[in-house]
Amino acid sequence: MRLVPRQSTGLRYRLIIASSVVVAIIFGTCIAIFNFAPATKSYGAINGDYRSKVSGNWSSTATWEKYNGSAWIAAVATPTSTDGVITIQNGHTVTITANVTVDQVTIDAGGAVILNSAKTLTINNGTGTDITVNGTFTNNGLITQNASASILDAGLFLTNSGSTHNLAAGCTFTIDAGGRCKQNGGGGSAASNYLFVNSGGVYQHNMDGSGIPPGTWAVGSTCEVTGVTITVPANISQSYYNFTWNCPSQTGNIDLAGGLNTVNGDFTLNSTGSGELRLSTASSNLTIAGNYIQTGGIFKTVNGNNNKDTLCVAGNWTHTGGTLTLGGNPQSRAQIVFNKSGTQTFTAANNTVSGKVNYLVKTNSILDLGNSIVLGYDFTTQTGSGLIIKSVNGIKSNGSQGNIQVSGTISLSSTTDYTYNGTSAQITGNGLPSTVRNLTINNSSGVTLTSTVAISNNLTLTDGQIITGNNEISVTNTSTSAISGQSDSSYIYGSLRRSISITGIYDFPIGASATYELMRVTITASAGISNMIATFVPGNPTPAGVNNCHSGGNVNNNTGSNNGTNGHGPQFNSKNYDDMLDIGYWTLTPDNAIGTAVYGVELFASGQTNQTATNASDYVVLKRHDATYNWDIVGVPDLVGQLVTSNKVKVKTTGLTDFSHFGAGQGGGSALPIELINFNVKPKDNIVDIKWSTAAEKNNDYFSLERSGDGKTFEVIEKVDGAGNSNTVLNYHTTDTRPLPDKSYYRLKQTDFNGDFTYSPVRVIDRNGKSNLQTETIEIKSVAPNPFNRQFSVTYNLEAAGEVQLMLISMNGQIMFTEKIQADAGVNYYDYNEEKNIPIGNYIITLASGDKKTSKKIIKLSN
Repeated sequence: MRLVPRQSTGLRYRLIIASSVVVAIIFGTCIAIFNFAPATKSYGAINGDYRSKVSGNWSSTATWEKYNGSAWIAAVATPTSTDGVITIQNGHTVTITANVTVDQVTIDAGGAVILNSAKTLTINNGTGTDITVNGTFTNNGLITQNASASILDAGLFLTNSGSTHNLAAGCTFTIDAGGRCKQNGGGGSAASNYLFVNSGGVYQHNMDGSGIPPGTWAVGSTCEVTGVTITVPANISQSYYNFTWNCPSQTGNIDLAGGLNTVNGDFTLNSTGSGELRLSTASSNLTIAGNYIQTGGIFKTVNGNNNKDTLCVAGNWTHTGGTLTLGGNPQSRAQIVFNKSGTQTFTAANNTVSGKVNYLVKTNSILDLGNSIVLGYDFTTQTGSGLIIKSVNGIKSNGSQGNIQVSGTISLSSTTDYTYNGTSAQITGNGLPSTVRNLTINNSSGVTLTSTVAISNNLTLTDGQIITGNNEISVTNTSTSAISGQSDSSYIYGSLRRSISITGIYDFPIGASATYELMRVTITASAGISNMIATFVPGNPTPAGVNNCHSGGNVNNNTGSNNGTNGHGPQFNSKNYDDMLDIGYWTLTPDNAIGTAVYGVELFASGQTNQTATNASDYVVLKRHDATYNWDIVGVPDLVGQLVTSNKVKVKTTGLTDFSHFGAGQGGGSALPIELINFNVKPKDNIVDIKWSTAAEKNNDYFSLERSGDGKTFEVIEKVDGAGNSNTVLNYHTTDTRPLPDKSYYRLKQTDFNGDFTYSPVRVIDRNGKSNLQTETIEIKSVAPNPFNRQFSVTYNLEAAGEVQLMLISMNGQIMFTEKIQADAGVNYYDYNEEKNIPIGNYIITLASGDKKTSKKIIKLSN
């Protein structure tokens, strides 16, 4: 063997050191060379190297050219192991048709060597790599090693730096860029590997029975077995990168006997002829770091009784032809394990899977099933794994439809992540667990829930709707960011339930079939409430208009003390509202009817056909308890936080304390002259102190303070000039020095310069001098008996006399009974005697006075 590096270029010297005398001679010569020789000859081919000139026969001189020290010339002999480096160049195919002995052969990328059948290629083996494959080496014959190849004797080598270097017997060396000698090995023992297949290089084993040469298989290299008929190749237990079995002439069943257990790249099975490829007759494992690809053949993973084979795949799975099966008794198993940390694609078509072939998706692996169907026996996912589903039928629990159609058991973890990314409308399928960790919707055609789904971590809305029908999406993670990605094209058409913290801003991305109608809830305080459910109900929320809206009125009774005036709807601050956006209304319901909360809502209305107002301040949130109530202005509108575009409106209010229906009110185009911030009436000694404030005034002429003894007939008791026009807060103060002896009702009448006028809410003072601002304090003292059968009594306290509404509400929010009561200030009593049977169960008794309410839980035991 010649002492050179394995590359075809580089600084290479052939020197054999015989004695110290020779060393001295070489020392002087080297000095002369390094001082006077031109640098252009330091790298490249050296005298005696061969390379292919054209494609042809190894034994033909016309195939080769040889380097004579200064140029490549036509070869007069064919290369053997006594020559220099032998290179087969890109685009050339050299066929070995006669026995030949070689050493240091390099097949360039794009080049090929074919060893014909019944011919022997002898490697004059020494230390290092003898055949380097960057192209293709096809072996139809026999490759052997010459164990008696000559080895470099021990001696001294003079380096470029002028120092000597001791060489052990049988070593090789290279010269680095600094002229230093680097020893590559020591001793004369033959190397175990004499085949080096680089990235892109292919070794084709195209014969039956003969052994695969021992080799080093670099990343990107391939060992392809193509010629086996009845006998397994010897020396198959190597650490391959890509391994391909493609034997169309195979007639026997080839048992690898557990010899193939690691493939560092792709495992490919194209053909087994009329036979089978078997991993083992006993339990064994095959770890595939790359892809599993089967386009044909029969792959029988195990063929013994009571045994189990495991294929652990870290890449993609492609089974588009052929059969995957196992032998042995019914207790034998084959398990396909998907264990990539990331996404693995599963592709299957025109394939057969038989026997108890099980599948396991490991933690951190995401299996993308696409439109493919998983066939086999059991299918299991581990905690922290993921599935991507494209079938229109989603996941079926019995494996009859959908992406997973195994004959055994489907065991999907509640802590697995699920993604629906079909291109046609999908259903989730009854195989989807009732609780999942993460759920992602990425289907522009939409996904319909087969049943209610709870999401313990995050819901990601990438594209398309979730259509809940009679079911609901429930996000149990209380983080405000647990839902993300929502947009005009991706939201929930149906019911969305969210678990909440004590405070936070929660988006409810809901809508109708064609429009996105986001509801944003800002919770500033909550007690006894753990979740809320929101829906959007499409259609005109008020077909008869909004003129019947009022503040302070009662169910089906428009006699409230703050009805709209001048033909307008409800009034608040500086606007009249005599219309509602016709797109629909929102509902928000807590899980606990007796829980308390302080919150605000933002409604993002989209797609309405009757939007006419152009200013954001022309809109307000309207609210009603349910469809039997009228719409009222509620809370404290946040006009600054509102927005309006051509067909979208964002309307906002704060300070809400109960839950119900919400809609968007629209101004009729007539602005009231004032923006009233507050109107307070309080007793003080023998007089009544009256204060009010405005945030803005426009053409405001004056205020008339009016008083009434019955709340119906009012008289003017004082007149206060307005500011005309103002954009700053103005405070007003006056007193009633002669309040009525029993009750005094007060209201403000505001008149602008053209004579138009509006009224404020009514405030009332009782005979004891206590004020009633329609926010009376009310408290249930007791309910007895509790539990009850057909009757019970309620003892309650009311701070100021007035009307009280009593409601008996079921735990699902249905009003079972309601009655209005005229109550006195102080302690009151109410006796409930059931006139019709209500079901046995738990109920809430609620008393409301103005905007205050009190509730207690009661239980009915029997009828």
